[in-house]
Amino acid sequence: MTLWIDESFKRLLQPEQQSIDYFMSLTGQVYRAKEGRQTLRFEINGTPYFIKQHTGIGFAEIFKNLLSGRPPVTGAKNEWQAIARLTEHGIRCTRLLAYGERGLNPAKHDSFIVMETFKEAHSLEDIIKKQSLTETQKNALIIKLAQISRTMHGLGIYHRDYYLCHLMVNEQALAHNQADLLLYDLHRAGISKHLSSRWRIKDLASLYFSAYDYGYTPTREDIALFCEHYFEQPFDTLLKTHKKLLHTIEKKALKIYQRSNKEKTFELYFK
Repeated sequence: MTLWIDESFKRLLQPEQQSIDYFMSLTGQVYRAKEGRQTLRFEINGTPYFIKQHTGIGFAEIFKNLLSGRPPVTGAKNEWQAIARLTEHGIRCTRLLAYGERGLNPAKHDSFIVMETFKEAHSLEDIIKKQSLTETQKNALIIKLAQISRTMHGLGIYHRDYYLCHLMVNEQALAHNQADLLLYDLHRAGISKHLSSRWRIKDLASLYFSAYDYGYTPTREDIALFCEHYFEQPFDTLLKTHKKLLHTIEKKALKIYQRSNKEKTFELYFK
């Protein structure tokens, strides 16, 4: 059994509330519910918080994921570890307040993670849909997104749901032509010592796809700017050293896009 509670959060709780039983029995406004997992919003002294409660997905679902080559999400541990590591390396995420797990059976053990709610009102998806960005603002966001992606992958962390909707935008900073993004929804995140090309491609293709899916067509200049800050190499050099990888990412993005847009396509820059 593991139970960790941030000291500032612990001061808000009564001694009998500082237990896994208390956190697993919390109720509130349900934001998302799937088999074995739910995310809800609750309040303490009028202040809202998020909790993700995991109760296990069963061996059938675990084997289904393993047979398809996907690491199963059996609890809150990976999200807790990913947020902690990313925060330590300067990536802004939802602040961790509590984490706990109990039970040895991965198919039905209990776990939870408590986080602060974020103040940002709009995601990067929302901002893009408005189509009101200046060139300076757009470039600042692209560079910041590339830096976050590079740091995350450099730490061996892959998101697995890496879409623009999972990055919240500080609009006050953006009004001053600065990019400040908050990364969230890391419950499916994987952590490895050496990030495989498979997960790097999936994350980057998901980003690429979501731009098109949200109504924005990235230009060659946009892609070059992202790549230069992600790979930390001049774009002309990348076209010689990473053209095959860039083509693979682009093809994967198009494949994802055409799952829900069967009659549509977009231009491939790296043929």
